[in-house]
Amino acid sequence: MTLSLGFVHRPSNPYLNGKRAQVNIRKFFFDALPQVADVTFYGDDTRLDLTPHADKHDAWIFFDGVAWGWPDALLGVDKLKAPKVCFCGDPHGFDKVCPTYGRSKRQMFEEFAFDAYFYQHSRTYFYRFAPATWRYWWIPYAVDAELYREVRPWRDRRSDKVLLTGVLGSQSATGRGTRWSRTPSASWVSPSPRGCAARCPR
Repeated sequence: MTLSLGFVHRPSNPYLNGKRAQVNIRKFFFDALPQVADVTFYGDDTRLDLTPHADKHDAWIFFDGVAWGWPDALLGVDKLKAPKVCFCGDPHGFDKVCPTYGRSKRQMFEEFAFDAYFYQHSRTYFYRFAPATWRYWWIPYAVDAELYREVRPWRDRRSDKVLLTGVLGSQSATGRGTRWSRTPSASWVSPSPRGCAARCPR
């Protein structure tokens, strides 16, 4: 018997709509997950009421509760009959208030009463920020052989695009300035690991 899953997300999410170079999260949910379960995708940018679907699935998966994760209004979560699991994102951001929803992820997680959480961080790191009563699974995503079958040889890659470096890896004044504006600490004088990788010999 195939497991039936409902996946709640925001279609304009840059990590899911294919517009970001970082495609591992999209491939996890849209390519890998449907290979092992019957997945129904529930997506809307503005308003989504799950009440009519309360008893349709064996379990529910919710994307991260960030500004681009869920619809602006998410209704009927309390009516769902099956377990609710959340792709929780970075634990160190649990208490950051999301402007879209006017409250923190921790508050929303508690409001929606998720049964479990999962992400790529270790259990040790997760429980540094989450209560011991939260059930957590460490699930590395995008470990999929198909992603690496046609990887270009190292010597053929552009030296300023290694590891998706982009502006974060650029050693130009513009690149360093952008890093400093995003994380104004030691970023101006200390190049990012991606920037260091861009200078490695080919």
